[in-house]
Amino acid sequence: MNTARGFAVDVGAGNGWLTRYLDRWGFDAIALDVNTSTVDGLRAAQRFIDDGAKFLRVRSSMERLPFDSERIKLLATNASFHYAHDFRAALKEFKRVLTPGGIIAIVDTPFYDRAADGEHMMDQRVKEFREKFGIPETLARRSSFMTYTQLHELAGTLSLSVRIQHVWPGPARTLEK
Repeated sequence: MNTARGFAVDVGAGNGWLTRYLDRWGFDAIALDVNTSTVDGLRAAQRFIDDGAKFLRVRSSMERLPFDSERIKLLATNASFHYAHDFRAALKEFKRVLTPGGIIAIVDTPFYDRAADGEHMMDQRVKEFREKFGIPETLARRSSFMTYTQLHELAGTLSLSVRIQHVWPGPARTLEK
């Protein structure tokens, strides 16, 4: 293991594409997910390991992390935090395992200024999943969204500070508006 930078966990790692970069960046990397599929779950990460990446794969939910307190220096959730069954429980767990001065990075999860916009997105998702894949509403709603206000309030109750880093969406997304 790398030990120079400490432990970094990719929560909701899926096929481990981000976890391989955590390893390259000098962390002792861990891919964590409930999905073990060979298509888009932890077993799919084998291809990165076969190519030389070094990381552990751990099956677990984000609300009950199997790590000792204050062990993780970087906890990243890329396109996965919105799958938490309980946002507060997940953030509380993230904080528990984080080292003092560690970072929680929530990336590519739907955040909205207004709850109505998030509800609209969820309604569209339900319709699309039903029409394209025949997936019922209960399954389509297994993920959710947060408002920026909810994130700030929730983080405040856990004594976490929040820094929002907006990224430029590119010309195509800019023109959609």
